[in-house]
Amino acid sequence: MATARPTKAELLKKKSNYIVITFEYGKTYVFPFEAGMQLIAAFENAEFVDRSDYQNHIIKDVSVESSIETKIMSQQEYLDYKMSGLLGVNVGKEEPPPF
Repeated sequence: MATARPTKAELLKKKSNYIVITFEYGKTYVFPFEAGMQLIAAFENAEFVDRSDYQNHIIKDVSVESSIETKIMSQQEYLDYKMSGLLGVNVGKEEPPPF
């Protein structure tokens, strides 16, 4: 059985935004907004393993100084960056993404 093609209305339907989360050392991830908010909420109960001393690892509370940054990304921005990567071309963005 063939699958039905989406209608124009379905294609134009507003999609959910994304959230960009950058952790320390420049690790940046893009999540659908709801999933990203769940991840951020999970940090309420998180603790940090301090490995600065090679012999003694210490578990500490996650401090406010921890470097976790967030940014909202629209569906259109997501598609622009996704297409840019897939096609290997600049899709009209004159500057690199702000994350």
